[in-house]
Amino acid sequence: MMRARWIRFAAAVLVLGGSLSAGFAQGGQHTLSEALAWLKKVQPSMDPTVKKDVPALEAILRRYFNEPDSLRASEEEIAVAFLDTMPSDDDLGGRGGSMDKMRKFESLLGAPAKPAPTPPKKTSGNKPPVKPPTPPKVTVKHKIPGIHAKATFSAVSRTAPGGKPIGAVMLSIGGRSKTVVEVLSGTSKLDVQRRAKVVADRMQALSKSNRLWWAMLKVSQVKGQYVVGTGGSNFVITADTAFAKEWGLTPSQLAKQLILKIRSSLDPEKSESFGGRDFSPEEMHVAAVDLRQEGDALYATSKAKAEEKYKSAIGNDPTYAVPYVRLADLYASKGDKVAAQEILKQGLAVEEMSADQKATLSAKLKKLS
Repeated sequence: MMRARWIRFAAAVLVLGGSLSAGFAQGGQHTLSEALAWLKKVQPSMDPTVKKDVPALEAILRRYFNEPDSLRASEEEIAVAFLDTMPSDDDLGGRGGSMDKMRKFESLLGAPAKPAPTPPKKTSGNKPPVKPPTPPKVTVKHKIPGIHAKATFSAVSRTAPGGKPIGAVMLSIGGRSKTVVEVLSGTSKLDVQRRAKVVADRMQALSKSNRLWWAMLKVSQVKGQYVVGTGGSNFVITADTAFAKEWGLTPSQLAKQLILKIRSSLDPEKSESFGGRDFSPEEMHVAAVDLRQEGDALYATSKAKAEEKYKSAIGNDPTYAVPYVRLADLYASKGDKVAAQEILKQGLAVEEMSADQKATLSAKLKKLS
């Protein structure tokens, strides 16, 4: 009996210790208000290169404390490095902090190394000049998009199975290429590729004016429509109703997922300290969209590889209707009408799929019947 009680007690201590460790990792002994106060205090003396990033730093700190699961790995590294510069006591009004740590933080954000002071000339009556301190070495765990890896955005057009035209915004960064977002319909003046180019140009312009723009993205409304941007008139893309229907979401839900899609495209790694968790449904959905987009990109050159991507997309999120439609169109293009109908029926059998998504599958099945 005593042994059983001891085991239960030890287990409770381990659980408590784990939760305390996790809490300490999330900001350590500091609070969000203290971190923002410290940021305001040190901003005037920051390197000009880093001073421009203060709005983004504030956004990252707010999410670090309030929405840690939303952080990408590079954002967490930025937040932790900044918090490490803070005083260890409660006197945020005093000198506090560490000059070396602040220099390391600024170097992490690409600030140029400060020139060493010129030593005094040695004369017969002087002591030997003191060697200036060596600048602190900075080890970057994750390449920060916009700082250590420059992003280039462009627009391409694709034809998905079934002949659907798509305008895709492509990202090139760190030797990899990825579809960030898509445009699914044109206007009387712009086709899908030109509309995609408008979005790509907006992203490129933001990258030039604000290198951490992607960390500041938020949802707002312009003329009754949900948009994603950094605030004010700097919106990147509209989460319109047709676009939302394609993703199986409401416009407001789509806007939030577009933010996740853009951030994860730029920085594929999520935060580690708050990791160890399963992917959220939103992350699984974005992964499914990624795979479906990869399938669309492969369709023109390899239908077999495209098929595997669509199947993987369904594996990530069985409630997402588009991969079923893509597979049905792919099978139909090969003359296999039975396989096309079966994959649509498979999707319709998913209980968790929304009514709108099932309506899309039903409409496609009716055309094939």
